[in-house]
Amino acid sequence: TTQHKQRPFLPDLRDEAYNDLSEHEKLRDTYQWVPSEFIIDKDGKVDIRTPIIHLPVLPEYRQIYGDIARIFHSMLPMFEKLKLINLKSNVSQKLQVIIKAQSYNLKAGMKYSGRWHTEGQTENIVAVGVYYLDIDEQLEGGHTVKDRTNSVVPQVP
Repeated sequence: TTQHKQRPFLPDLRDEAYNDLSEHEKLRDTYQWVPSEFIIDKDGKVDIRTPIIHLPVLPEYRQIYGDIARIFHSMLPMFEKLKLINLKSNVSQKLQVIIKAQSYNLKAGMKYSGRWHTEGQTENIVAVGVYYLDIDEQLEGGHTVKDRTNSVVPQVP
């Protein structure tokens, strides 16, 4: 469509713009992550300003929204080390955040090898924060994270 022919992309994608035949454009139309707006106020408090996709804004989910905000707040020092935010700022900072929840139940002897998914490839994602709710003490491995090119991604302590 003409809408696709006119839509510019950020310079990190090849040739700075795509036509409607672009591989990235096809991926964007098929697989797209929808961000929620998170605000970090001048006191460092995290407020989720827009709904999280597939998590209704209903009274019974209010605690989950609060838990997500608290978990995200615990990641702020890491994002500051990456120079993505400034916790000493006197103004609120707005971030677009993707929330993805997964559950893996591994039994003794089972192996899991993660893989990169198709969604998010054209979203200009600048950082990832991972939170594990529960990790069994007997679980081995899991200390190496790799990017799409199979090179090791540095971990911020």
